[in-house]
Parts: sequence; C-alpha cells; structure tokens
Amino acid sequence: MLTESENVGRFYIQNRKNTEIKYQNKNKNSLVNDADNTHGSINKMKEDMTQLSSGITGIEGFKGGLNEIMDDGSVARENMEDFAELKKLQTKFNRHLQEYNNAIQTLAENSKNYITASNSNNNKFANTFIKDPTGAVGYVTQRGVWKRLPNPTMANSMQGKNGCPSGWSNAPTVNADDGQPYSIANAPEGETVKTGGATLIRGTSAILNQSCGSAGQNIYITNPSRTTNRQYVQCSQNPGSYQGDLGSTTLEVCAKRAEDMGSNVFQMGVNNGDGTGYCYVGGGGSPLSDQLCPNVPGSGKMGVYYPGRWEQTGRRRWWWSWNYSWIPGYNGFATYQTEGANNANLGDTFHITDDLRQKQYPWYLAYTYGNDFQLLSGYNSYGNDIVSGSGLTVEEVKKKCLETPGAAGFYINGNNYWIKNANMWPNGNRQFTGGDLYVRNTSVTNSNSCSKQVNFSQQTELNGYVNDGYMTGNTTCALGTISDRDRVLINERYTQLNEILDEIHQKILELSQEDIVLNKNLLDEYNLLKRRLNTYETTYKEIQGRKKTISHYTALEDDSNLQMLSYNQKYILWSMLALGVTAGAMKIMK
Repeated sequence: MLTESENVGRFYIQNRKNTEIKYQNKNKNSLVNDADNTHGSINKMKEDMTQLSSGITGIEGFKGGLNEIMDDGSVARENMEDFAELKKLQTKFNRHLQEYNNAIQTLAENSKNYITASNSNNNKFANTFIKDPTGAVGYVTQRGVWKRLPNPTMANSMQGKNGCPSGWSNAPTVNADDGQPYSIANAPEGETVKTGGATLIRGTSAILNQSCGSAGQNIYITNPSRTTNRQYVQCSQNPGSYQGDLGSTTLEVCAKRAEDMGSNVFQMGVNNGDGTGYCYVGGGGSPLSDQLCPNVPGSGKMGVYYPGRWEQTGRRRWWWSWNYSWIPGYNGFATYQTEGANNANLGDTFHITDDLRQKQYPWYLAYTYGNDFQLLSGYNSYGNDIVSGSGLTVEEVKKKCLETPGAAGFYINGNNYWIKNANMWPNGNRQFTGGDLYVRNTSVTNSNSCSKQVNFSQQTELNGYVNDGYMTGNTTCALGTISDRDRVLINERYTQLNEILDEIHQKILELSQEDIVLNKNLLDEYNLLKRRLNTYETTYKEIQGRKKTISHYTALEDDSNLQMLSYNQKYILWSMLALGVTAGAMKIMK
C-alpha cells in the first residue's frame, strides 16, 4: 500500500511532462525520466520472471518421460513375462531332448538286436521251422526273420523246395526269453524278440510256394523256370514259331527252347531220318488223327508230311478211262505240352529282403557287369562275338573277358573261345549244342546298407517272393531298414527340437528388438532431458541475473521516490514561502 506522498509522487511522475516545463530544470527532467524507465523495466522483468518460473515447472522431463518409463513398471513386467515364456520353452526343449535321447538309445538297441538276429552263423534257428507257444509255426530265414505259416497247404507247398527245409509239422516249440513283452508270434511286425536264447525279428507271413534262399542278397535271373509234366497232346496242323537257329534238332533241345521262351507248348516237325526235326514253339489246334504223327523210337512222336496226290474215284468213265480226284497234302506237327514255363524276369536283377520279398533293380542301377561268371554247360549263344581266339585256359579267358569293354560273357568249345556282347544269353537265344557258355553277373548301384554282391538265380526261385516294388539309389537294406524305421522317430524328435529352438531364437530376437527400442527411447529421453536441463541452467542464470538487476532498479526506484518526496517538500515550502511573501506584499501595498 503506497503512502499518500508516494501516490502524489507517482502521479507527478506520470504527468511529468507538464510539471517539468513549469517546475523542473533539465537535470530534474532527466532524473525523472530515468526513474520512470526504471519502473517500467522492473515491471517487465517481473513478468519475464513469472514466465520463466512457470516455464521451469513445466519442463516435460521433470514430470514424465524417463520417470514414467522407470516408474510405471510396464517394461519390467513385460520382461518378466518374456523370461517366463523362455523358461517354459527351455523346459519343453529339455523334455523333447530326453525323448530324442531315448529314440537314439532305441536305435542302438534295435541295431544291436538286428545284428545278433541276422548273423546266420550265430543264430541257431536260421533256416529252420519253430513253433510259438501259441501253436503258430513259422520259418526263420537266414537273416533271423520269423515268417508265420498261415496254413498246412502253404507249409507243404514250400518245404523241401527253393532252399526251404523240410519237417515243418515237427517244428519244436520255443518260448520267449524271460522279460520279453510278447512272444514272436504276437510281436508287431519288425520287432525283435529274444526267443530260446536267440534274437528273432517278426516278419510277414509266408506265401504259397514260398522260396527260402537268398535272404538279404541280390540275384541275377539267368535261367527260366524249369518245366514239368511234359506230354504229347495232338498231331496238329497249326505250327508254332519256327526256331531256325536250331536247325534239325532233338526233342530235348526243342523242349529247352520252349522253356527258355516261357512257353508250355512246343512242336516237333517231320523226322529227318536221324530222330531229329525242326522245332516250333507254341502252335496247336486243328488236330489230325493221332495216328498220323508217328512215334520214332528213341525220340518220341514226330511230325508227319503227306504230299498232295491224284486218287482214283468212282467208276470207269469210258471203257478206256477212270475218274480221278486231287487229294491235297498236309503237314502234321507233333504237339507237346508242359507245366510251369515262365521266363518273365529273365535277365533282370533283384534284391531279396531279409523278409524274403523281391525288389527289382531298374536297368540304370544294374546295367554294368560284375566279376563273377556262371557256367551253363552244354549251351552256346550264337553270334554276338566281340573277339575270339584259342589256346587260353578258362581262367585266362575270364580275365580277358573282364578286360574287354562291353563283354557280357564267353563261349568255350575245345581249345577255342568267343567273347560276346550284351546280346548274348540271357538277353538273346541260347542253343543246347555242346560246349560251355559262361555268363557274367551284373553290378548294382544301391545304398551302402545293401550288399553289392550279385548271385545267379532262376525264375522259379524268384516266383516264391512277394513283389515289393523297385529298388532306388536310396532304398535301404538289412540294418539300414531297421535304422530307417527308428530314424523316422529320431527325425521327428529332432524336428521338434529345432522347432523349439526356433521359438527360443525368435523370442530372444523379440527381446533384443525390444531392448533396442527401449535403449533408443531411454537415450532419446536422456538427450531431451539434457537439453532441457541446459535450458534450465541458462534460465536459472538469467533469473539470477535479473534478480540482481531488479534489486538494483528497486534501489534506484526507492532513491527516485525519496528524491521526489524531497522535491515535493521543497516545492511545498517554496510555495508556502511564496504565498507568504505574496500575502505580505499585498498587505504592505494596501
């Protein structure tokens, strides 16, 4: 609250222009102007101070920003949730890792059991019949696979044939070892069971005319099925396919040619005088009287030929002539029939599984030749010669054959030899004419788990195996097949582990990205606060400076007020004095 004199002085200052003309000299006017300016500056500075002060309290960094990031706990909570999820993933990973380890242990155990079972030298039940306690009888292959015999008919069809033993009906009963979860007859296919002190593998059931040899081996079919029950059936007018390369030959040679061609029918032509005739494969029908095809001692029924002729018929036409008719001629072919002919896979190569199933090698996996030879005694394979010579032993010819590009085998007769190309038997014809024919085996391309050895075999054996498709370069055999089955489970576990690792990796990446964002935000907040703090420091210094200035100007204002009061007092005194002098003068004048 200003005093009355201060109000008068302020009024005077505000109206100083009028009073200065009348009552102030130049110095007084200057002092009054300075006082007025000082008062205005002080008011302006007070307003600035108010704004600066409000600006300081409104700096964002001091109310929010980093404080909010650190104080609301959202980052910490999110991090804790992420780490908890990582912990769950780690637990899940450890569980699947244990399952993965168990799968590997199962693979090792099954591999060990397979090796024990498949070793025919150590497996006392290999290539025998044994009976399960349930009463089921099965055949144990040379690779330790137990194949159940579905019924007595199938059992009888196989015993004593194609490598199978006899005596299935007297098979001994063998119990599973203690601790085994099931007997061999009840075991799932492919499982191993320790039975009677030996390890056996549960296989598929046997088939009719089951073959028992070649388990786990490769075979090259160089002979057709052997035919049986040959018998003469008719004297036919319809010939089959003429076998010109045989020339005039015997009944036996013609029968072998029909066998080679997979035919159950062949024919003999007319006897050429030495018990030989031309050979025909197939044919039959339109039979003549069986009496027309003669029996040749030591040879059998042979064909017959009746030429056409004129024959007298009716009565005399004139006293000097008779009636004649032309009787056409005919050929009769002695027709024979056999059973079991089959050459469907002649020249093909197969893998026989441990479970006695056949898998054929496509040509591109078995088109090269091996180093072994099969002797087909009494046969030749005409033509197809690469090189010939004489004076070499059989072993020397074999060596020369192996060194000759494209050689598929050779023929030896006496001191002479002929090395032949791939068109020889079994891809071409052979002739039963004496001498010795050597056929070279094939070489196969297959998985490292399969045998590379190729053995010679015949169609009859192959017919006793279930067709199981084709071999590929990746088809596994033996232990590889057992390993593949378990490896599927291992791969599943491995895939699961990788999926969990991917989840963990992704979560870590997310955390890293969140940390990067958080770090960037914190750095931005830091820089912002640093700038505002610098502004605060500058403002603070300015405030301090203005406070000093305000104090200085306040002192000046107080001094100005005192001077104005002094001037006012002097003005009043002088005014009173002037009035008194004026009043006295007026009295004197009166």
